[in-house]
Amino acid sequence: FFAFALWERCLEDLEKLTKLYPDNKEAQNMLQQVQGKICKDKKKLTGKAVSDIAVGMKELAADGSVRKLRIEQYGEGDPDAPPSWFSPDVLKSDSRDRVVVTCQLVIWSHGGEELYNSREYRPRPDTKQARDELKEYMEMVNFLDQEANKMPRLVGDFYQKVKKRPVRWFLGDPGIYKGFDLAVQSMSVKEKALFEMDQSALSASVDKFYEGMGFHSGIAGLPPLTYHIEEERLAILEDEMPPDELDLENRRQRSVRVELELLGHVRFRDVSTPNPDGSLLHAVLHAGFPDAPVIRKGDFLRGAFFINRPFDSSLLVQNPYVEWRLGVDEGDYEKLGENNQPLRSDGGPFVPKCVGEALLKVDWEELRLGALVEVRYRAGPDLDEIAPQYGNQFAEAREERNRTSKRRGAMCSLLVQTFPPNFSPNSEGGDPNTTGGAGGAQFSATLPQDLELD
Repeated sequence: FFAFALWERCLEDLEKLTKLYPDNKEAQNMLQQVQGKICKDKKKLTGKAVSDIAVGMKELAADGSVRKLRIEQYGEGDPDAPPSWFSPDVLKSDSRDRVVVTCQLVIWSHGGEELYNSREYRPRPDTKQARDELKEYMEMVNFLDQEANKMPRLVGDFYQKVKKRPVRWFLGDPGIYKGFDLAVQSMSVKEKALFEMDQSALSASVDKFYEGMGFHSGIAGLPPLTYHIEEERLAILEDEMPPDELDLENRRQRSVRVELELLGHVRFRDVSTPNPDGSLLHAVLHAGFPDAPVIRKGDFLRGAFFINRPFDSSLLVQNPYVEWRLGVDEGDYEKLGENNQPLRSDGGPFVPKCVGEALLKVDWEELRLGALVEVRYRAGPDLDEIAPQYGNQFAEAREERNRTSKRRGAMCSLLVQTFPPNFSPNSEGGDPNTTGGAGGAQFSATLPQDLELD
């Protein structure tokens, strides 16, 4: 797979050589051969974009570990021009301006086996009995397919599918795979493209970062991409074959195919202290309705909050409807309710302190009811701060961690939404401008659609 990269560099060298020495016939002939090899003869192109050639790979990394194979769906703007939304300034270490991208991501092995999909999840059987039942079912289906002269099915075709959310990260994040970051920087909004990435641009590019934090990359929701050839089939056979027969070392994938679709991007403020390092990002996704009251400390609010993993948006803690006094009731925990939900001393639902801080620390814009804000933490709140019912259960482990390291909570993303005065939690649909209508900001067309909020 490095062969095309060498041809690409050879083309650049020969073009410079023939420009400096136009009488060099040998160089001219070699240039024509190279142009034919990688389909770079622009006179014969009839496609929409010069760079969109199936065999004309574009190198995105100096070491050749990330390669753009082709554009499958054109995005906004000129496909031959650099993406207008991306600026290298957001990658600078001292920048207070960050960009969070939202993408759909599908990863395959070179044999066509699906390794990861941000649109849906296929849970594998986790017990020997379930794996045995799956094998019997697969054998029966394969026999029927053979009798009907049908194509054989992949192992993943037999798993149930669970819908997921898009993946999200900020550009330049040291905790994201280098290959993903470089790939999306080459894309325009709404573009779908196919890439090839080596292992050095995947898990190996973030291992040291997470080791320094005392975590592993799975805590952020990153997929473990050290896969093996026929990974799904090997997972089923592991009960029957000894490790030496499985020969996992020689079956390890050295590169993967990645399909990325850039859905959108959102600007965040880097509010990390003392220096901007991406550890704390804050954004106002929706400032609220213009005619709604301004949000101030001590106000009675109705809203919702969602705490997710930062990359794959897997839900950790949520409350889709809660009432509280801003800056007063946060962190107040008294007891568990009938359904084991944490309650305040006044009987209302528990609200973490970080929820109030997400609203009160917005000092660059005036928030009104209906506002939606997001905070992305590299070291988020502790478990007992967002789910106090588990505080005693993990108290000993927390004390041990505080003695041996400076690490706080894990990475997470916090979405906080406030509802306008006319919002009714029991209504289904309705006019957001009428009393009792479902006028929450989550139903507003002004919100960034790439978040795919319910």
